[in-house]
Amino acid sequence: IWANRVRDTRPKSARPRRRSRWWIGALGLILLAAILMKTSLVARIAGTTLQTLAEAALGEEVTVGGVTLSYFPLEIGLEGVVVASRANGARIVGVQSIHARLGVKEWRAGLVRLTVNAPDVHLHLDADGLREFRDAAKRPEGAPTSDRFPWMELVITDGHLLVEGDSLRVELDDLEVAPELDGRSDIAFARLEVDAGTIHQTAGPTRFKHVELAPDHVDAPAIDIRFDHLAVDGGLRVAPNGEVAGDLAVRMALPGFTTNGTDPRKFVDGVVDLDVHLSGATVSPFVDARIATSNVVWWRVDSHNLPVALLIGDLVGPLSFSGHTLRAEHLRVPWGEGVVDITADVDTASKAVEVSVRGEGLHLGRVLRQTGGFASPWVDFEADIEAHAVGSLDPFTLAGPFEVDGIDLIVRDGVYDGRADVMLDVPRGRLEGNLVVDATHIVLDAADVRFGPGHGSAWADIGFQAQGPLRLRT
Repeated sequence: IWANRVRDTRPKSARPRRRSRWWIGALGLILLAAILMKTSLVARIAGTTLQTLAEAALGEEVTVGGVTLSYFPLEIGLEGVVVASRANGARIVGVQSIHARLGVKEWRAGLVRLTVNAPDVHLHLDADGLREFRDAAKRPEGAPTSDRFPWMELVITDGHLLVEGDSLRVELDDLEVAPELDGRSDIAFARLEVDAGTIHQTAGPTRFKHVELAPDHVDAPAIDIRFDHLAVDGGLRVAPNGEVAGDLAVRMALPGFTTNGTDPRKFVDGVVDLDVHLSGATVSPFVDARIATSNVVWWRVDSHNLPVALLIGDLVGPLSFSGHTLRAEHLRVPWGEGVVDITADVDTASKAVEVSVRGEGLHLGRVLRQTGGFASPWVDFEADIEAHAVGSLDPFTLAGPFEVDGIDLIVRDGVYDGRADVMLDVPRGRLEGNLVVDATHIVLDAADVRFGPGHGSAWADIGFQAQGPLRLRT
């Protein structure tokens, strides 16, 4: 019996010993791995591997200053990351540090948070596109685009971006990106500066809330940005390889975009309001807008070096843009004591223009004053006009046929609305002919003129300068 008891108890006592040895061995391996992972050798290997992968992905030279590892929380860090041009060695991106935290969030395991500290990015736009990253790895043709980034949360602190091109400079300072509770992002910056030719605009501290960032789209539902002479409010969703959708309210103070670079007295004053709806393919969107201008005045300098104003008036109506065509349909402008209705098509690629104009109740004397062409006109009549012209925006020129039905033609020996003697008074008339307009004057060549019982022809050259010229020939 004693022997049996001894034989029965031996296996029972051996099992716990074997288990304990197994756990001790596993723990030893874990500790050894942890020690090895903390060594500089592993860090160098990890840094070299990441550099190689990043260079293959970006097509530029990549340097990682150091690699750090942490277990509580589980995190890998890259210190002193620099991306430089393979062509000339110029720095493209410099990052103080990048930290990738691994773990579990909302029942998903993976890269919980990516933190990028003090990124400094400098890019160049050439005529054929972005100068940098031209040898970056391309996504296989037909491969689907992921609907989310590898990370669950993105944090960016103290970011700086500079983009330079021909007559273009865009600089963004103190960029901050922070995660929101619903998976979207809060994006803020301290300053955005844009220089494009003679245009210079700066936006101060700005914050966009509830922004969704994904590989295949960006959704910004609450845009509110204020530049010196431009304000934009609304929402916008853009898919680079898909469609764009948005509604924006834009207000533009014209002096900030029209002031002459060499003579600040030459500019267009007034305000433009646009309600814009965007739709269609991102690469070729359809823009449907409504424009309203107020207090628009074109200021120029006459031959005596004095400022002169051309009163344009308040314009209201719809605009649309698709492909290369900008269309204005039935824009209405109160002008010359009447109303002008304008429909126009502009090809933004070729600069070609086609314009149809109808005017009702226009007074020639008032028009001459509003254009600044003649301060004290001695001729006036009320007219309904129709004109159709084609031409170019650059250089600005238009030419085409016109018709004028006029009443109450009056010519005085002095200003038409004064008390000077009346030299000619005709109750009704009609003109048909061709017109030519450029930036300095309009020429009306009326081959068929009928006023009262008379019939003949007339020619007029009306300058847009304060001293004319105003030349007439019948």
